[in-house]
Amino acid sequence: INWVFPCILVGALLAFLEKARRSEKGFWAAFGVVYLVLPSIAILALRGDHAGFDDHGFKLLAYLMVVVIAADVGAYFGGSYFKGPKLAPKLSPKKTWSGLISGILTGVLLGGAFGVFLKMGPVSAGLLAFPIVLISAGGDFLESWVKRRMNVKDAGGILPGHGGLLDRLDSLILVVIVALFAVHIYPVWNLI
Repeated sequence: INWVFPCILVGALLAFLEKARRSEKGFWAAFGVVYLVLPSIAILALRGDHAGFDDHGFKLLAYLMVVVIAADVGAYFGGSYFKGPKLAPKLSPKKTWSGLISGILTGVLLGGAFGVFLKMGPVSAGLLAFPIVLISAGGDFLESWVKRRMNVKDAGGILPGHGGLLDRLDSLILVVIVALFAVHIYPVWNLI
């Protein structure tokens, strides 16, 4: 299984280079391939091949998903309720500073609470959730930037009113890629 991930990544990169060589639209189509393949590989690598709820990979992915979903939901409801100044009106006109702050607070609080379940402690889990929430917000903005570059409002039509399926996953996409590198570089991730 260890050779599968590099092969998939190399194949995706070759497809990326070939599409990019043909035209500018080809570049964005190829970028879409890499944009979907990298997080898929990251999720598989983070999860590992062991089974069970007590497995380190399962706990890590569950923690990341809880923090990202909590931050997304908190940002949506906080931004809708408190409104206020826009965060980046040209990039994503509906996002507000109050939404970002609400997302950070919700992600950190639920990440800390989930840390009790993982037996890593609420303070450690809450502190670890903070950069995860910031990275997830960056993933959200990356998706918005790509959509603006492509002159599209929604990333797809599978989930009407939600901006497409990728708008539900955009925050997690960047988080799992960064987490994959972080697991191999910084040992605090091994606390989970």
